[in-house]
Amino acid sequence: MVETIIETEQLTKVFYTDEIETHALSGVHMHIQRGEYVAMSGPSGCGKSTLLRVIGDLTAPTTGTVTVNGKPARQARLDRDYGIVFQAPVLFDWRTVQANVALPLEVKGLSRSERDERVRAWRREHPDVNTYEDRKLEVTSQMPIDVEAQVTLLEQRLGR
Repeated sequence: MVETIIETEQLTKVFYTDEIETHALSGVHMHIQRGEYVAMSGPSGCGKSTLLRVIGDLTAPTTGTVTVNGKPARQARLDRDYGIVFQAPVLFDWRTVQANVALPLEVKGLSRSERDERVRAWRREHPDVNTYEDRKLEVTSQMPIDVEAQVTLLEQRLGR
């Protein structure tokens, strides 16, 4: 049986300012099945990031519904059913490389010993990553994604 893992129905997102309204999404219908890999491409400003943020419950839709794992997007986020990896580096310069790598594991609530073991394993795989400034893009692109999450939303620029 094919299981829909992400579903959007009549999804719209409008951003309002005093002078204009910007229709970022309009009537989006999407059904993504378990095991599928889906990529979106398009010019800057066409709504790709907005759609990911709405699915990830980081931005509320203007109208329509989003379901992740059979739950409203908000509940799926609260249940940590998915992980999100952003396009821009999200490292904290006051944390070491290892502490930045451990952050998503810390937020997830893993014990100190479990976090330390996963960070050590990551360091063995990436022995040349040592400094924040020189390697922030490399570190964020290789940080551990929550492999227990059923869905990973990845925002990544491909090309220039």
